[in-house]
Amino acid sequence: AYRDFAHPRRYFGGAPSKASVAAGERITLGYTFGGTAPEGTFSVRVILRKGSSCYWAEEIDVKPSAVTKLGDGKWRMDVPFETPLYIHSGEYTLDMDSNSLFCPSQDRFGFNLTIAAPKAIPGFPKPLTVEMKKREGYPTMYVDGRPTALLWGGVDAGRRADCKPRHSDMPLTAVTVYQYYWQWHQKMGEFDFSWFDRKAELYRRSNPDAYYIWDLTVYPAGDFAQKYPEEMASDDTGDRAPVGRFSWSYGSAQARAEMKDAIDRAIRYIESSPYGNRVIGYRFATGFGTEWLGWDTRPGRVYDFSKANTEAFLGFVRANYPELADPHVPDGAERTALDSTDDILWDRRRHLNAIAYMDYYSLRVAKNALEMCGQMKTLMRGVFIATAIF
Repeated sequence: AYRDFAHPRRYFGGAPSKASVAAGERITLGYTFGGTAPEGTFSVRVILRKGSSCYWAEEIDVKPSAVTKLGDGKWRMDVPFETPLYIHSGEYTLDMDSNSLFCPSQDRFGFNLTIAAPKAIPGFPKPLTVEMKKREGYPTMYVDGRPTALLWGGVDAGRRADCKPRHSDMPLTAVTVYQYYWQWHQKMGEFDFSWFDRKAELYRRSNPDAYYIWDLTVYPAGDFAQKYPEEMASDDTGDRAPVGRFSWSYGSAQARAEMKDAIDRAIRYIESSPYGNRVIGYRFATGFGTEWLGWDTRPGRVYDFSKANTEAFLGFVRANYPELADPHVPDGAERTALDSTDDILWDRRRHLNAIAYMDYYSLRVAKNALEMCGQMKTLMRGVFIATAIF
Protein backbone atom coordinates (compact mmCIF):
# COMPACT_ATOMS: atom_id res chain seq x y z
CA ALA A 1 0.00 0.00 0.00
CA TYR A 2 1.05 3.60 -0.53
CA ARG A 3 2.08 5.61 2.52
CA ASP A 4 -0.91 7.49 3.90
CA PHE A 5 0.36 11.09 3.76
CA ALA A 6 -3.20 12.41 3.88
CA HIS A 7 -3.56 11.57 7.57
CA PRO A 8 -0.43 12.65 9.48
CA ARG A 9 -0.22 11.35 13.03
CA ARG A 10 1.86 11.91 16.16
CA TYR A 11 3.63 9.12 18.02
CA PHE A 12 3.50 9.28 21.85
CA GLY A 13 5.44 6.11 22.64
CA GLY A 14 5.01 2.40 23.14
CA ALA A 15 6.10 -0.63 25.07
CA PRO A 16 5.86 -4.41 24.93
CA SER A 17 3.66 -6.21 27.44
CA LYS A 18 6.92 -7.72 28.77
CA ALA A 19 10.40 -6.24 28.36
CA SER A 20 12.12 -9.59 29.03
CA VAL A 21 10.70 -12.62 27.26
CA ALA A 22 11.48 -16.20 26.44
CA ALA A 23 12.14 -17.14 22.83
CA GLY A 24 8.88 -18.32 21.27
CA GLU A 25 6.73 -16.44 23.80
CA ARG A 26 3.68 -14.51 22.61
CA ILE A 27 3.44 -10.90 23.76
CA THR A 28 1.60 -7.71 22.84
CA LEU A 29 3.27 -4.64 21.40
CA GLY A 30 1.46 -1.46 22.40
CA TYR A 31 1.76 1.87 20.58
CA THR A 32 0.02 5.20 21.29
CA PHE A 33 -0.67 7.74 18.55
CA GLY A 34 -2.48 11.02 18.11
CA GLY A 35 -4.75 11.85 15.19
CA THR A 36 -7.26 9.69 13.38
CA ALA A 37 -6.87 5.92 13.55
CA PRO A 38 -6.72 3.98 10.27
CA GLU A 39 -10.03 2.53 9.17
CA GLY A 40 -10.49 -1.19 8.77
CA THR A 41 -7.70 -3.75 8.92
CA PHE A 42 -4.19 -2.52 8.11
CA SER A 43 -0.74 -4.06 8.29
CA VAL A 44 2.43 -3.19 10.18
CA ARG A 45 5.94 -4.53 9.72
CA VAL A 46 7.81 -5.64 12.85
CA ILE A 47 11.61 -5.91 12.65
CA LEU A 48 13.86 -7.45 15.31
CA ARG A 49 17.42 -6.17 15.16
CA LYS A 50 20.73 -6.38 16.94
CA GLY A 51 22.96 -3.59 15.70
CA SER A 52 22.53 -3.36 11.94
CA SER A 53 21.60 -7.06 11.54
CA CYS A 54 17.97 -8.12 11.11
CA TYR A 55 17.12 -11.31 13.02
CA TRP A 56 13.41 -11.42 12.26
CA ALA A 57 10.86 -9.44 10.26
CA GLU A 58 7.19 -10.04 9.50
CA GLU A 59 4.01 -8.34 8.36
CA ILE A 60 1.20 -8.42 10.95
CA ASP A 61 -2.42 -7.50 10.30
CA VAL A 62 -3.98 -5.12 12.82
CA LYS A 63 -7.76 -5.52 13.07
CA PRO A 64 -10.16 -2.77 14.20
CA SER A 65 -10.65 -4.65 17.49
CA ALA A 66 -6.96 -4.06 18.31
CA VAL A 67 -7.39 -0.26 18.19
CA THR A 68 -8.66 1.55 21.31
CA LYS A 69 -9.61 5.23 21.54
CA LEU A 70 -8.11 6.93 24.62
CA GLY A 71 -9.56 10.44 24.43
CA ASP A 72 -7.85 13.78 23.74
CA GLY A 73 -7.39 12.67 20.14
CA LYS A 74 -5.21 9.73 21.16
CA TRP A 75 -5.60 6.04 20.35
CA ARG A 76 -3.76 2.87 21.21
CA MET A 77 -2.84 -0.02 18.94
CA ASP A 78 -2.05 -3.51 20.34
CA VAL A 79 -0.10 -5.76 17.98
CA PRO A 80 0.15 -9.51 18.72
CA PHE A 81 3.72 -10.74 18.33
CA GLU A 82 5.26 -14.19 18.60
CA THR A 83 8.90 -13.91 19.60
CA PRO A 84 11.13 -16.07 17.35
CA LEU A 85 11.93 -19.42 18.93
CA TYR A 86 15.12 -19.85 16.91
CA ILE A 87 17.13 -16.93 18.18
CA HIS A 88 20.13 -16.45 20.43
CA SER A 89 19.83 -14.86 23.87
CA GLY A 90 20.54 -11.15 23.98
CA GLU A 91 19.35 -7.54 23.82
CA TYR A 92 17.41 -6.64 20.68
CA THR A 93 15.71 -3.60 19.22
CA LEU A 94 12.13 -4.15 18.09
CA ASP A 95 11.09 -1.66 15.41
CA MET A 96 7.71 -1.20 13.76
CA ASP A 97 6.70 0.72 10.66
CA SER A 98 3.62 0.90 8.47
CA ASN A 99 2.52 2.73 5.36
CA SER A 100 -0.75 3.40 7.20
CA LEU A 101 0.99 5.32 9.98
CA PHE A 102 2.66 8.46 8.65
CA CYS A 103 4.27 10.58 11.38
CA PRO A 104 6.14 13.66 10.09
CA SER A 105 8.59 13.55 13.01
CA GLN A 106 9.55 9.85 12.60
CA ASP A 107 8.77 6.84 10.46
CA ARG A 108 9.93 4.03 12.75
CA PHE A 109 8.65 3.20 16.20
CA GLY A 110 10.55 0.92 18.52
CA PHE A 111 11.81 -0.19 21.89
CA ASN A 112 14.26 -2.66 23.43
CA LEU A 113 13.51 -6.30 24.10
CA THR A 114 15.54 -8.87 26.05
CA ILE A 115 15.16 -12.42 24.75
CA ALA A 116 16.27 -15.62 26.51
CA ALA A 117 16.85 -18.63 24.25
CA PRO A 118 15.47 -21.96 25.53
CA LYS A 119 17.78 -24.66 26.82
CA ALA A 120 15.97 -27.25 24.73
CA ILE A 121 13.68 -26.99 21.71
CA PRO A 122 10.38 -28.88 21.90
CA GLY A 123 10.53 -31.93 19.65
CA PHE A 124 14.31 -31.66 19.22
CA PRO A 125 15.72 -31.83 22.78
CA LYS A 126 19.14 -33.21 21.86
CA PRO A 127 21.51 -33.51 18.89
CA LEU A 128 20.43 -36.11 16.36
CA THR A 129 22.59 -39.00 15.19
CA VAL A 130 22.31 -39.92 11.53
CA GLU A 131 23.68 -43.06 9.89
CA MET A 132 23.40 -44.73 6.51
CA LYS A 133 23.16 -48.52 6.81
CA LYS A 134 21.92 -51.38 4.67
CA ARG A 135 18.47 -52.68 5.54
CA GLU A 136 17.25 -55.70 3.61
CA GLY A 137 19.94 -54.98 1.05
CA TYR A 138 19.08 -51.31 0.49
CA PRO A 139 20.82 -48.20 1.85
CA THR A 140 18.62 -46.75 4.59
CA MET A 141 18.90 -43.64 6.70
CA TYR A 142 18.72 -44.12 10.46
CA VAL A 143 17.89 -41.12 12.64
CA ASP A 144 18.58 -41.75 16.32
CA GLY A 145 18.68 -45.47 15.57
CA ARG A 146 15.34 -45.57 13.75
CA PRO A 147 15.04 -46.32 10.00
CA THR A 148 13.70 -43.13 8.44
CA ALA A 149 12.30 -42.55 4.95
CA LEU A 150 12.55 -38.85 4.16
CA LEU A 151 9.93 -36.91 2.27
CA TRP A 152 12.48 -34.20 1.47
CA GLY A 153 11.67 -31.13 -0.55
CA GLY A 154 13.05 -27.78 -1.53
CA VAL A 155 10.88 -24.85 -0.51
CA ASP A 156 10.57 -21.58 -2.39
CA ALA A 157 8.46 -18.80 -0.93
CA GLY A 158 8.59 -16.95 -4.23
CA ARG A 159 6.43 -19.60 -5.88
CA ARG A 160 3.52 -19.24 -3.44
CA ALA A 161 0.94 -16.48 -3.24
CA ASP A 162 1.13 -16.52 0.58
CA CYS A 163 4.96 -16.28 0.45
CA LYS A 164 5.37 -19.19 2.87
CA PRO A 165 8.42 -21.44 2.40
CA ARG A 166 6.48 -24.60 1.72
CA HIS A 167 6.56 -27.17 -1.06
CA SER A 168 2.82 -27.38 -1.84
CA ASP A 169 0.93 -28.37 1.33
CA MET A 170 2.40 -31.83 1.77
CA PRO A 171 3.77 -32.61 5.25
CA LEU A 172 7.46 -32.79 4.42
CA THR A 173 9.70 -34.62 6.87
CA ALA A 174 12.82 -32.74 5.71
CA VAL A 175 13.31 -29.32 4.09
CA THR A 176 16.33 -27.71 2.49
CA VAL A 177 17.26 -24.49 4.30
CA TYR A 178 18.86 -22.21 1.74
CA GLN A 179 20.35 -18.74 2.16
CA TYR A 180 22.25 -16.87 -0.54
CA TYR A 181 25.97 -16.92 0.21
CA TRP A 182 26.59 -13.28 -0.68
CA GLN A 183 24.08 -12.20 1.96
CA TRP A 184 25.83 -13.74 4.95
CA HIS A 185 29.41 -13.39 3.69
CA GLN A 186 29.90 -10.25 1.62
CA LYS A 187 33.55 -9.57 2.50
CA MET A 188 36.50 -11.70 3.57
CA GLY A 189 36.52 -12.04 7.34
CA GLU A 190 33.00 -10.57 7.72
CA PHE A 191 29.95 -12.72 8.45
CA ASP A 192 26.32 -11.92 9.26
CA PHE A 193 24.60 -15.06 10.52
CA SER A 194 21.39 -13.24 11.40
CA TRP A 195 20.28 -14.48 7.97
CA PHE A 196 20.53 -18.05 9.29
CA ASP A 197 18.41 -17.35 12.37
CA ARG A 198 15.76 -15.60 10.32
CA LYS A 199 15.54 -18.37 7.75
CA ALA A 200 15.49 -21.14 10.40
CA GLU A 201 12.57 -19.45 12.17
CA LEU A 202 10.71 -18.88 8.90
CA TYR A 203 11.00 -22.55 7.98
CA ARG A 204 9.97 -23.63 11.48
CA ARG A 205 6.70 -21.75 11.26
CA SER A 206 5.80 -23.28 7.91
CA ASN A 207 7.27 -26.77 8.49
CA PRO A 208 6.98 -27.31 12.26
CA ASP A 209 8.02 -30.97 12.36
CA ALA A 210 10.48 -31.28 9.49
CA TYR A 211 14.19 -31.96 9.83
CA TYR A 212 16.54 -29.38 8.33
CA ILE A 213 19.08 -30.18 5.63
CA TRP A 214 21.18 -27.04 5.44
CA ASP A 215 22.44 -25.86 2.06
CA LEU A 216 25.96 -24.42 2.09
CA THR A 217 26.58 -23.24 -1.47
CA VAL A 218 29.83 -21.32 -1.08
CA TYR A 219 32.14 -19.16 -3.16
CA PRO A 220 34.97 -16.80 -2.27
CA ALA A 221 33.68 -13.57 -0.72
CA GLY A 222 32.77 -10.56 -2.82
CA ASP A 223 36.13 -8.82 -2.45
CA PHE A 224 38.25 -11.93 -3.12
CA ALA A 225 38.67 -11.22 -6.84
CA GLN A 226 40.02 -7.74 -6.14
CA LYS A 227 42.43 -8.93 -3.46
CA TYR A 228 43.62 -12.03 -5.32
CA PRO A 229 43.19 -11.50 -9.09
CA GLU A 230 45.74 -14.21 -9.93
CA GLU A 231 43.59 -16.76 -8.11
CA MET A 232 40.67 -16.28 -10.51
CA ALA A 233 40.13 -18.49 -13.57
CA SER A 234 41.35 -16.93 -16.84
CA ASP A 235 41.09 -18.04 -20.45
CA ASP A 236 43.79 -18.51 -23.10
CA THR A 237 43.83 -14.77 -23.86
CA GLY A 238 44.25 -13.78 -20.23
CA ASP A 239 40.64 -12.64 -19.69
CA ARG A 240 39.03 -13.56 -16.41
CA ALA A 241 35.92 -15.76 -16.51
CA PRO A 242 32.87 -13.55 -17.17
CA VAL A 243 30.96 -14.54 -14.06
CA GLY A 244 32.53 -12.12 -11.59
CA ARG A 245 33.69 -13.23 -8.17
CA PHE A 246 32.26 -16.73 -8.61
CA SER A 247 34.93 -17.76 -11.11
CA TRP A 248 37.68 -18.84 -8.73
CA SER A 249 40.36 -21.08 -10.14
CA TYR A 250 39.86 -24.69 -9.09
CA GLY A 251 43.64 -24.83 -8.68
CA SER A 252 43.67 -21.98 -6.13
CA ALA A 253 44.68 -23.00 -2.62
CA GLN A 254 43.89 -19.43 -1.53
CA ALA A 255 40.28 -19.73 -2.72
CA ARG A 256 39.88 -23.07 -0.99
CA ALA A 257 41.21 -21.61 2.26
CA GLU A 258 38.75 -18.70 2.02
CA MET A 259 35.80 -21.03 1.46
CA LYS A 260 36.90 -23.45 4.17
CA ASP A 261 37.03 -20.56 6.62
CA ALA A 262 33.45 -19.64 5.70
CA ILE A 263 32.31 -23.27 6.01
CA ASP A 264 33.99 -23.54 9.42
CA ARG A 265 32.32 -20.42 10.78
CA ALA A 266 28.91 -21.25 9.31
CA ILE A 267 28.74 -24.79 10.69
CA ARG A 268 30.01 -23.76 14.12
CA TYR A 269 27.28 -21.13 14.26
CA ILE A 270 24.52 -23.48 13.08
CA GLU A 271 25.57 -26.31 15.39
CA SER A 272 25.59 -23.96 18.43
CA SER A 273 22.24 -22.37 17.54
CA PRO A 274 18.85 -23.23 19.07
CA TYR A 275 17.94 -24.99 15.82
CA GLY A 276 21.19 -26.98 15.62
CA ASN A 277 19.52 -30.12 16.99
CA ARG A 278 17.12 -30.08 14.08
CA VAL A 279 19.81 -30.31 11.39
CA ILE A 280 20.31 -33.85 10.06
CA GLY A 281 22.61 -32.97 7.19
CA TYR A 282 24.32 -30.41 5.00
CA ARG A 283 24.13 -30.06 1.23
CA PHE A 284 27.43 -28.62 0.07
CA ALA A 285 28.03 -27.19 -3.39
CA THR A 286 30.02 -24.63 -5.35
CA GLY A 287 31.04 -23.97 -8.93
CA PHE A 288 29.09 -22.87 -11.97
CA GLY A 289 25.45 -23.79 -11.46
CA THR A 290 26.49 -24.99 -7.97
CA GLU A 291 27.43 -28.34 -9.54
CA TRP A 292 31.23 -28.07 -9.69
CA LEU A 293 31.12 -27.54 -13.45
CA GLY A 294 33.87 -25.54 -15.12
CA TRP A 295 33.20 -21.90 -15.84
CA ASP A 296 31.48 -20.79 -19.02
CA THR A 297 33.85 -19.35 -21.60
CA ARG A 298 33.46 -16.87 -24.38
CA PRO A 299 33.14 -18.50 -27.83
CA GLY A 300 36.35 -20.19 -28.97
CA ARG A 301 38.17 -19.84 -25.65
CA VAL A 302 39.17 -22.31 -22.94
CA TYR A 303 40.24 -22.28 -19.27
CA ASP A 304 42.20 -22.22 -17.01
CA PHE A 305 45.44 -20.33 -17.65
CA SER A 306 45.58 -18.48 -14.36
CA LYS A 307 48.78 -18.47 -12.34
CA ALA A 308 47.11 -20.52 -9.60
CA ASN A 309 45.94 -23.26 -11.95
CA THR A 310 49.19 -23.36 -13.94
CA GLU A 311 51.28 -23.82 -10.80
CA ALA A 312 48.90 -26.48 -9.47
CA PHE A 313 49.05 -28.39 -12.76
CA LEU A 314 52.86 -28.28 -12.89
CA GLY A 315 52.99 -29.62 -9.33
CA PHE A 316 50.64 -32.45 -10.31
CA VAL A 317 52.82 -33.33 -13.32
CA ARG A 318 55.99 -33.48 -11.23
CA ALA A 319 54.33 -35.94 -8.87
CA ASN A 320 52.44 -38.07 -11.40
CA TYR A 321 53.92 -37.61 -14.90
CA PRO A 322 57.69 -37.14 -14.42
CA GLU A 323 58.29 -38.31 -18.00
CA LEU A 324 56.41 -35.30 -19.43
CA ALA A 325 59.12 -33.00 -20.81
CA ASP A 326 57.20 -29.78 -21.48
CA PRO A 327 54.10 -29.60 -19.25
CA HIS A 328 51.73 -26.69 -19.93
CA VAL A 329 48.03 -25.91 -19.75
CA PRO A 330 46.79 -27.06 -23.20
CA ASP A 331 44.96 -24.68 -25.49
CA GLY A 332 41.73 -25.50 -27.28
CA ALA A 333 43.41 -27.01 -30.34
CA GLU A 334 45.54 -29.36 -28.24
CA ARG A 335 42.53 -30.51 -26.22
CA THR A 336 40.55 -31.46 -29.33
CA ALA A 337 43.37 -32.75 -31.57
CA LEU A 338 42.96 -36.22 -33.07
CA ASP A 339 45.44 -38.19 -35.17
CA SER A 340 42.67 -39.18 -37.59
CA THR A 341 38.95 -38.65 -37.92
CA ASP A 342 38.38 -42.22 -36.80
CA ASP A 343 40.20 -41.82 -33.46
CA ILE A 344 38.22 -41.89 -30.25
CA LEU A 345 41.18 -42.32 -27.87
CA TRP A 346 44.43 -40.39 -27.55
CA ASP A 347 47.76 -42.04 -28.19
CA ARG A 348 49.65 -41.50 -24.96
CA ARG A 349 52.96 -41.02 -26.79
CA ARG A 350 51.66 -38.02 -28.77
CA HIS A 351 49.03 -36.50 -26.42
CA LEU A 352 50.51 -37.01 -22.96
CA ASN A 353 50.27 -33.33 -21.98
CA ALA A 354 46.53 -33.13 -22.73
CA ILE A 355 45.97 -36.49 -21.01
CA ALA A 356 47.83 -35.27 -17.93
CA TYR A 357 45.81 -32.06 -17.82
CA MET A 358 42.44 -33.82 -18.05
CA ASP A 359 43.59 -36.22 -15.34
CA TYR A 360 44.70 -33.29 -13.16
CA TYR A 361 41.54 -31.25 -13.63
CA SER A 362 39.14 -34.09 -12.86
CA LEU A 363 41.07 -35.07 -9.74
CA ARG A 364 41.44 -31.46 -8.64
CA VAL A 365 37.68 -30.89 -8.72
CA ALA A 366 37.04 -34.12 -6.81
CA LYS A 367 39.75 -33.33 -4.24
CA ASN A 368 38.35 -29.85 -3.71
CA ALA A 369 34.98 -31.33 -2.81
CA LEU A 370 36.45 -34.10 -0.66
CA GLU A 371 38.76 -31.71 1.15
CA MET A 372 35.94 -29.33 2.07
CA CYS A 373 33.55 -32.14 2.97
CA GLY A 374 36.25 -33.68 5.14
CA GLN A 375 36.56 -30.41 7.00
CA MET A 376 32.77 -30.24 7.44
CA LYS A 377 32.71 -33.76 8.84
CA THR A 378 35.05 -32.80 11.68
CA LEU A 379 32.67 -30.01 12.74
CA MET A 380 29.38 -31.91 12.78
CA ARG A 381 27.63 -33.88 15.48
CA GLY A 382 26.86 -37.15 13.74
CA VAL A 383 24.85 -35.73 10.85
CA PHE A 384 25.56 -36.47 7.20
CA ILE A 385 26.81 -34.54 4.17
CA ALA A 386 25.19 -34.65 0.78
CA THR A 387 27.20 -33.15 -2.06
CA ALA A 388 27.15 -33.45 -5.82
CA ILE A 389 30.18 -33.65 -8.12
CA PHE A 390 29.66 -33.37 -11.88
